Amino acid sequence: MPGPAEALLDSIFANPIPLRNIPEGLHLRSVTPTASGVDARFTGRTVTFRPDSSAT
Repeated sequence: MPGPAEALLDSIFANPIPLRNIPEGLHLRSVTPTASGVDARFTGRTVTFRPDSSAT
């Protein structure tokens, strides 16, 4: 990757991107760019999903 492109990507991802409404016990494994957006893979055990309205 050319230096300027790498520098741009480094600056974009320099700060963490917050993930909201991720249930406790669920862990992000990977994120892969796709033609339509991103593919995020998670792992977890004993994970409970709740609607947004019940988030604490």
